[in-house]
Amino acid sequence: MKASIVLVSVLIAVATWWWNNLPRNVHGKASLHRRLQTAFKSIVVGVIVYFSLMAIAMLYLLVTTA
Repeated sequence: MKASIVLVSVLIAVATWWWNNLPRNVHGKASLHRRLQTAFKSIVVGVIVYFSLMAIAMLYLLVTTA
């Protein structure tokens, strides 16, 4: 179960990175600062999703175990 939670978190981080890199500006490539900001945002979203899914799993285990 933990492996699937990690996989979902990584997929969410990659999806966030992809969404932030969609071409919205046709004036040129993004600067290094913008790329680092996008990477940081993607990592933060992945971490938030990971801990949210872990909290849901812990609540599930708390409810289902006697």
